[in-house]
Amino acid sequence: MDEWEVLEEGDEQGYIERGQAETSPGGASSSARSEGHSSGVSGAVHGRAITREMIIKALEKRGARVSTTHAQADAMMAQATHLHLNGMRLSRIDHLKGLPRLETLYLYDNQIEALEGLSALPSLTHLYLQDNHISHITGLGALTNLQKLYLAGNQIRCVSGLRGLLNLEELHISNQRLQPGEAMEFDGGSVAEVAPTLRVLSAINCALTDSSLPVLSQLGELRRLQLGENRLQSMDALEEVLRGMPRLMSLELQGNPLTRHPKYREQVVVMSDSLQSLDDEPILPQQRENLMRLQIKKMKAVLAAEKAAESGVPALQQPAQAPAGAMAQGVVRSPIHHVQRHLQPPTTAGFGAPRHLAKQVSGSQRNRAQPTIPGRGDAQDVSLGMQGMQLRQ
Repeated sequence: MDEWEVLEEGDEQGYIERGQAETSPGGASSSARSEGHSSGVSGAVHGRAITREMIIKALEKRGARVSTTHAQADAMMAQATHLHLNGMRLSRIDHLKGLPRLETLYLYDNQIEALEGLSALPSLTHLYLQDNHISHITGLGALTNLQKLYLAGNQIRCVSGLRGLLNLEELHISNQRLQPGEAMEFDGGSVAEVAPTLRVLSAINCALTDSSLPVLSQLGELRRLQLGENRLQSMDALEEVLRGMPRLMSLELQGNPLTRHPKYREQVVVMSDSLQSLDDEPILPQQRENLMRLQIKKMKAVLAAEKAAESGVPALQQPAQAPAGAMAQGVVRSPIHHVQRHLQPPTTAGFGAPRHLAKQVSGSQRNRAQPTIPGRGDAQDVSLGMQGMQLRQ
């Protein structure tokens, strides 16, 4: 099984979040629909609260020794590490005291509207809350050991309330059931709080727009980003985000309008030299090398045209030789200010920051700088300086 598909050992129901595989088109699972999720009926009417007896019964069902006395029940709860309370029409989270060692809590497929009562679980590392009625993320600040948070299939419009989650590694918030015209947004403070540790972000089918993206550039440690089935259109907005994610290895964008851009895949590949997979398809080393060579060729033509425009001499008559390795050392002066600023080799092996070619150049910038054009034999040296430049048709 793909390491990114989450399937907890011992969980017979095996909730796997992969796009909409486990959810209906509206974002709710089949079991959720059977409990009234798609009907809009409030959980306060048909739901119920967690009780001590419910917890004991759930633990016994999963193999714990049947308790006959109050003391035995307390001892069983004190040793419990996993608790399954999914699909029980719960509307409130309470009565969770006495579970000091609990690490994994399953509360998906219920009717929970508010996150409360969780501060009594200091050891919690995995929290499953998919397919409930949650609209705001609150009450999680005390869960400093939480590593994986699953909130897919709820009604969350703004991703906030993550302060205090100092060890969060995975955040799964796909398939939010939003009102027509609404788009999910990210709170900058919350994103900054989890940025040092977050490795996986899944936000499929959340009506995300280009304006939702800039705040995600804070996630410099992210390894996998799933943003499929949203409303993303701008390649420039995407590039700005990828520039802040030098360790990103897997990116999924299927179902967004920007995937219809000409040479979409080629453009994204050269935006980030750390990517190993795009839309579930591997990026082969030979493919990246060929794209880099093409980009070098295009860049040489651009520089030659710029110099020709300044001097009035046709580009073909311009001298083509530059000092060997000059581009690789990042010292080539370019009339294109943006290129001059970004032509630097990666500073971390395997995780070079993405770079791109500026589209417009002011006249004053052209007059101040003089280009040096690399020779035809410099492809090997140029490739380092050119990695990440955006491929444009």
